[in-house]
Amino acid sequence: TDTVNLTLIGSGAIAVVLILLGLLGIQLLRARKTAGRITLAVVGALSAAGGVGLSTLLSDAGDATAGVLQWAPLAYSALVVVGVLALFAPGVSPWLRPSR
Repeated sequence: TDTVNLTLIGSGAIAVVLILLGLLGIQLLRARKTAGRITLAVVGALSAAGGVGLSTLLSDAGDATAGVLQWAPLAYSALVVVGVLALFAPGVSPWLRPSR
C-alpha cells in the first residue's frame, strides 16, 4: 500500500505542477507572448508522455473497467497532441504578433 500511496501522491503532485504551468502558458498566450506557445508545447509534451505512462501503469486494470482504463489515457494523449499542434497552426503566428 505504501508504494501505491507514493505513486498516487507523486502523480498528483506532477499533475498540479503541469496544471499550474499550463495556466501560466495560457496567460502568456493571452498576452500574445511567444513564450506562451512554447510553455504550452512543453506542458503538452509532458502531459502526453504522462498519459502514455499512465496507460502502462493501468494495463492490468482493463478487466475491472471494461477496458476503459486501457484506451482512455491514450485517447487523452492523442487529444493533447492535437491541441499542441493547433498552437502552431498558420493563423496563430500572425495573431501572436502585436498590433501596431
